[in-house]
Amino acid sequence: MKKFVGIFFVSVMPLVSFILHAQEHYSQTLTNMMHNSAINALSDKIILGRTEQVYFDDIKQLEHVPFAGKIDTGADTTSIHATNIHITSTHPKLRQLTDQALLEKLIKVDTIDRVSRSNWTGDLFKPYQVSVNFVITHPYNGEKIQITRPLERVSVIRNRTDTKPILRPTITLPLSIADKTVTTEVNLTDRAHFSTPILIGKTFLKHNAWVLAGYDYLQTESSAIVLGKKEQVQIEGLSQKVSYSIQHRYSALNARNIDIDASSQRVSFTINDSKKNTRQLTLPLIRMLNVGGKPRPLVYVPVSLGHNRTQHWLVYLTDRSELNSQIRLGKNTLNRHFMIDLGTRNLLKKGIKTAENFPNAIQVSSNELLKLDNILIPASPSLTVQTSVLVVSDYKITKKNDKDWVRYTLKNSEGQKQEFFKPIVKKLVVGSEIRPVVLGNFAIHGQEKEQAYALKRSEKPSDDHIIIGSKLYDHVLINNRGEHLLNPYPIIKAGNVEVVQALGRSFPAKLDTGADVSSISAYDIKPFEKDGRSMVSFTYSNDLGVKERITAKVVDTIKITEKNRQDATVRPIIEMTIKVGALEKKVQVNLQDRRRFKYSMILGRNFLKHGVLVSSDEQYLLTEAL
Repeated sequence: MKKFVGIFFVSVMPLVSFILHAQEHYSQTLTNMMHNSAINALSDKIILGRTEQVYFDDIKQLEHVPFAGKIDTGADTTSIHATNIHITSTHPKLRQLTDQALLEKLIKVDTIDRVSRSNWTGDLFKPYQVSVNFVITHPYNGEKIQITRPLERVSVIRNRTDTKPILRPTITLPLSIADKTVTTEVNLTDRAHFSTPILIGKTFLKHNAWVLAGYDYLQTESSAIVLGKKEQVQIEGLSQKVSYSIQHRYSALNARNIDIDASSQRVSFTINDSKKNTRQLTLPLIRMLNVGGKPRPLVYVPVSLGHNRTQHWLVYLTDRSELNSQIRLGKNTLNRHFMIDLGTRNLLKKGIKTAENFPNAIQVSSNELLKLDNILIPASPSLTVQTSVLVVSDYKITKKNDKDWVRYTLKNSEGQKQEFFKPIVKKLVVGSEIRPVVLGNFAIHGQEKEQAYALKRSEKPSDDHIIIGSKLYDHVLINNRGEHLLNPYPIIKAGNVEVVQALGRSFPAKLDTGADVSSISAYDIKPFEKDGRSMVSFTYSNDLGVKERITAKVVDTIKITEKNRQDATVRPIIEMTIKVGALEKKVQVNLQDRRRFKYSMILGRNFLKHGVLVSSDEQYLLTEAL
C-alpha cells in the first residue's frame, strides 16, 4: 500500500511546528502539533521548504551568518558559490599541473578512470594529495575568507548545452539548516548569477531530509517577526519608512549617488530620511540585478528594528525619492523574516512579536480559496482594505419593504451560477464609488463566522474574487511562504521519481523541487498559427520506446539564459493534465529537448506545490515502477 500523509491547519500556528509520523494514513491539527520539536520530522528526517537559511558553522568568520539556499531534489550534488578557486597537488606526477588541467589529468589516472563515476570516493582520490584553495566572501562586510580543503573527488557535470562535461572540485564541508548539521560533499562553482549562493542537493538531503516544494523558509517560520502594515526602521541612525509588495520578488532601497567600484566589488551610495538628513554607506556588491531592463546593484544593508535587534536585508539600490517609503520589502525578505498584520501599524515600536503572540489570528497568502456562503472563491489580502470586498461581474440594487436589497450571482465549483439576494446593511463610499455592504457566512478553518463584506463591480471581465480586509478576523497575518493556507492541500509523500500519467500514457518522471516550471522532452519543435492562436508541434520520445508527434496550444513562453551564453533560448509553454497517484492537476509545461537525460519529464514546483512532500533518497512511494 502506498503511503499518504495529510494535515490541515487551524488558528494561526505556523507550519514549521508540525510533526508528521510515518503511518499509512495520518493527520493531525496544527494545534496538537505545535508543542512538538521545532524541527519538522518524518521518519527521522528533517522537512525542508524549497528555500532555507544555510550556515557555515565551522568557518569562524561566518558563524551566525545565514546564506539563502535552494533545496533541490533534482540536483545530485550540493554546490556553493566560491571565487579564486585553485587546485594543486604535491603528488610527483601531478604537481606541475593546476586547476582544470589538474582535474582533467586526475580523472584519467588509471586507478580512477577504471572505476565508475558513481563509485568515486574520497579514498580513491586521497593518494594524489590534491588541495583546493578558494574564497567565500562575507556578504555583510566583504571580507575575503581564504579556505583550504583537501579534494574529496571530482564532479563531472553535464549541462543541457555543452557537449564537453564540466569538471568541478568537490570537497567536504559541514552545512547547517535549523538544528541539522550534515558534513556533505560540496561542489565549488561560480553561482554569482543565480538567485541563491547555495544549492542543497542530494549529497546533503539523502537520508536526512524531505522537501515541501510549495513552501519557502519552512524551518524559520516559527521565528518570523510580525510587522504592522506601516513601519519604520533605522539604517545608520536614519529613520526609513517601510512599505511592502507581495508581487515583487526583491526589496528596494532609496539611494542616490550610487558609485560601483568594479575592482573592489563595493558600492558607495547615499541614503536620506524624510527630514533630508543623509548618510553615506559603502557595502560589498553582491551582484547586479536586472530591474526593468536596467542593472541595479544588490547589497545587504544593516537594518535596526529597535529593541537591540538588527537584521541584514538584501536590497537593490534605486531612486525612490518620489515614493512614500524609502524601503519596499519584496517577497524574498518578507518570507525570510516576517509576516504582516493587516490591521495594525508600527508594531515594532511595541517590541518584537512573532505569530505566537497573536493567538486569535489567521494566516493568509496572496493566493487563497475562501468559502463564502458555501462557495469557494479565489481570495487575496490587501494592505489598505478593512471591510473585505467581493468583486463580481455585476450587481443590482432594488427595493424590498422600503429597504435596499442587492442581487448578484456567483459561480459554484461546478461552474453553475448561483443567485444571492441580500439586504444592504450599510454603504461604503470609496472615492466616487458607493459599495453596498451585506452579511455572509465565511468558513475559516472549519468554523463559520458571519461577517460584513462590500460588493464591487469588476472593472474588466474576470472571475469572482475576494479582497481580504483586516476586519475578516481578529487579526489577519499575511504569510506568503506558501499558498492556500486557509484551505491547505493534503500532504502527500512521494519519491523523487514517480510514474506519471500524461499524454494518454504512463512513464517515469523526476520530481525536481529546484525547477519552477515542469518540463517535457520535445524536439523538432515547430511553432505555427491556427485560427489566430499560437500553436506548436513537437516530437516526444522516452526510454520506453515511445515516439509520437504532438500538437498543442501555446499558452506562454519562457526565456532561458544558459551560463556563459549571451543569447537566451525561448521555449514554448503548453498546458497538460498530469496525474501522479491520486493527485491530478492541469499545469503549464515547457518544451525542452531532454533526450540526453534519463527521464523525459520533470515535475517542478507548479505541480509539486499541491502538497507533494518529496523524498530525497526514495523512489516510487506513490506509484509502482514500470
